[in-house]
Amino acid sequence: MECRSQDNLQGKLVTAAAGDDIGEDMKWFPGFALLCLVVLIAAACAGDNEPQPTENSGFSRPENVIFIVIDALRADHLGAYGYEREVTPNLDALAGRSLLFTRAYSAASWTLPSLASYMTSVYPSVHRLRRPPTAEDHSALSPEFVTLAESLNGAGYRTASITSQPWITDKLGLTQGFDEVRAVSFASAPGEAQVLTAALIEWLGQERDSGFFLYAHYMGPHSPYDVPSEFSGRFTAGRPVPEIVEQFHKLYEFESEATAYQLIVDRAARGDLSSEAIAYLRDEYDEKLAFTDAALGTLFRHLDNIGLMEDSLVIITADHCEAFY
Repeated sequence: MECRSQDNLQGKLVTAAAGDDIGEDMKWFPGFALLCLVVLIAAACAGDNEPQPTENSGFSRPENVIFIVIDALRADHLGAYGYEREVTPNLDALAGRSLLFTRAYSAASWTLPSLASYMTSVYPSVHRLRRPPTAEDHSALSPEFVTLAESLNGAGYRTASITSQPWITDKLGLTQGFDEVRAVSFASAPGEAQVLTAALIEWLGQERDSGFFLYAHYMGPHSPYDVPSEFSGRFTAGRPVPEIVEQFHKLYEFESEATAYQLIVDRAARGDLSSEAIAYLRDEYDEKLAFTDAALGTLFRHLDNIGLMEDSLVIITADHCEAFY
């Protein structure tokens, strides 16, 4: 899915509850920024006005680094970025006491190349992990690239990847530098966010002798938009499901993600995708985002309760957004 620039997100860096005088801009890297602050970064898609980085220094080394990716998260569906509907109270509350980036860009419009980019801080044209693997043909990240996990492992951090993201595999070369790699839920499972949060809390409860780097990848509001019953219908209750949306979900379940999206894209290209259908898909997206936010709230409260919020650099970002045609 191609994403366009979101002009409403262009603006000055907003800081809150930061203990250091950091100025109006931060040095920005394609993959990640090592800042000793709690950070919230929501994914916007590349636009015409690129940020002008400035040099910064003087930040001390964090005891731990927690890097959380929320798959397919749109910045403009977060209250912290001006969304009027209350969908993400936990992410918004964290943003209120964090450093908030208003100009952060995906390196690609889908997961695999974007993931490889923020792991390596190089663009897809450099790491060349740009197409889905098949049984007959697949490429992998070359060992010549130094990943974020390898860098932090070399700096003395214990490294772990605990995710619901199926691309994090040895076969694709994306486990480089991790001491531990765990996949804890099916990506499309309705309760995925709760299962992943429970696994993260369990891992954090293990006693550690040194600092750690924890990579967590939530499937978040990524389609299919299935959620447990308590979140289902929050924004769609009482409305008939458009026929095209029913077809989309059936194809997703019984055929493939690609087939389901192609149906929608073809209808949109013909000008035959109604505004009601798009609105319904957006509302389903918000229901799943609300469910993911609730699971993240459980994780954030746990981090606060055991003192890790104070001792850790927490980075929250997305790999790409969702175009909605």
